Amino acid sequence: MINKLRLFILLGLLTIGVVFISGCVQEKAATSTPTGVATRLPTVIYTTIEDTDPSFIFSNKCEIQKNPGASGGSWLACPQAGQPPAPGEKINVTFTGTAVSVIHLTGPNGGIAKVQIDGKAYPEIDMYSKDIAIKVKTEIASGLQNANHTLTFEIANMRNPSSGRPNEAGVISIDAIEITTLQ
Repeated sequence: MINKLRLFILLGLLTIGVVFISGCVQEKAATSTPTGVATRLPTVIYTTIEDTDPSFIFSNKCEIQKNPGASGGSWLACPQAGQPPAPGEKINVTFTGTAVSVIHLTGPNGGIAKVQIDGKAYPEIDMYSKDIAIKVKTEIASGLQNANHTLTFEIANMRNPSSGRPNEAGVISIDAIEITTLQ
């Protein structure tokens, strides 16, 4: 009888623990501070901005290329197919959020994109790979102020040495950007 009672209590505690844990994960439950005051965890919102969104600003040297494998059915390639390299060409995207990642294409013609947010340089993104890969996700920045930002991709006048053409610009292909916002 005592063993059954212990088992019942143990199962009850496990059930309470599972309910509590799932409540924290799903509902972002309040947490307790050392002073006993409850605080609310921030809500995380993820937003995808596709290359066809008006937030993307680019010149006529770039083009939207339709592809069913792309995030929204297309990606933005700069320069256009069949055009000469365009070092210095820029793609700007405006967004509001606390973190940003880019969804892009890599391949044999992939170039290097210089990256800036609000004029501040971030690590370059090398879009070269031996084989074509779509929906490649690269984190650019986190910990940003929850404010309006301008993200800039600029075609560098160089490529990955493995491309066989390291001293010329390549293509940068942007599929979408993913924004994280904490509220």
